Amino acid sequence: MSRLDRSSASPYAMASRVSTEVLLSNDVLPLIIVHLTRREAINLSAVCRGLREILSANKFTYTARLVVVASESNCLLDLCPKSGDVLHCAKVSARALRKDEKLSSFWPTGVAMSPYDGDYYVCQYKGQQVLQFRGSDLSFRGVAAKFPKGYMSPEGICFSKKCLYVVCADPGAIWRFRKAIGTGLYEAMSAFSTDYLYQPAINNRSFCGHVPWGMTTGPDGNLYIAMEEGYKALKDVPLNQMTGSVVVAQLDDEGKIVSTAKFCGARGKRDERLCRPSGISFDAEGNLYVTSLTDEVLMYKGPSTDRPGEFIKVVASWGGFVNCKARAGALLPWDVKWHPGITGIGKGPLLLVTRHTEPKSCPAVQAKMLV
Repeated sequence: MSRLDRSSASPYAMASRVSTEVLLSNDVLPLIIVHLTRREAINLSAVCRGLREILSANKFTYTARLVVVASESNCLLDLCPKSGDVLHCAKVSARALRKDEKLSSFWPTGVAMSPYDGDYYVCQYKGQQVLQFRGSDLSFRGVAAKFPKGYMSPEGICFSKKCLYVVCADPGAIWRFRKAIGTGLYEAMSAFSTDYLYQPAINNRSFCGHVPWGMTTGPDGNLYIAMEEGYKALKDVPLNQMTGSVVVAQLDDEGKIVSTAKFCGARGKRDERLCRPSGISFDAEGNLYVTSLTDEVLMYKGPSTDRPGEFIKVVASWGGFVNCKARAGALLPWDVKWHPGITGIGKGPLLLVTRHTEPKSCPAVQAKMLV
């Protein structure tokens, strides 16, 4: 049966029935909850509405965490979502750098929390490696993975099927890592690249090619990559010359990538066109949210719906684009994460969006209520 089968007999639908009719029954659920660690209960409540409601009814509360990468400052920040205060700040340890490197070589990009050990894994853009930070206090633990020669600019990172996946922008490829027995390090297993992920530059002056930015795991266990198409390393590129899409990479049972296909975006209509998409996230219902450099966040139907990849609406817009150009000093969205809700910030689900401006970066994290 295909992994993208949306019939009533699909694995996703079967899992939904099992979770609703069995796991969430009054007889079974209490027996499960008592064996969960606090972190496991939090992770489950973030993706399962039924469990979230039951935990709330039983007055199970927790402090939400907001971990943000600040690339130019070379640090990983643990912020209080309500006040914005910095709870922990981590910079790369000197032992993670080569002798001829400086701290500025860190330049962190993508970050993902491992569902297996609770640690944070951060892409080192200029160092071509992945660094590991302890989940409790963001203390540096070491280099978790390194890329073979010739692959640079790691951007998106996520976990699925007990593997670590990282997408490199130069050249466009998805690397699969699996933890080696006895060493604790992730070893490179294979790289996957197609015309969807990599298109050679037409010329070196403008570099018109495909560039993958963000990546996340979908509700079907496959990988979803925010892809810029026809990238141009030129300033003030008109909006109508910038486009992008979301690419899905299908995995087999062992976590190997077997194929890629365009999922949504780049269809020509103004409301559906993604402009340099970079941030990508799913909600508990399986809907997809993608950032666009038009200063917006767009919403699409998820892979398990009747019309996967269909544009739904613009869920957030800040008006940073005027006459096909970024307004001076505008904060433009780069990453987005769906959150089930934070006590003290409205009621209900939120979109947490990181926004920045160029050339002098003044980053901000903003919360958008989903009504």
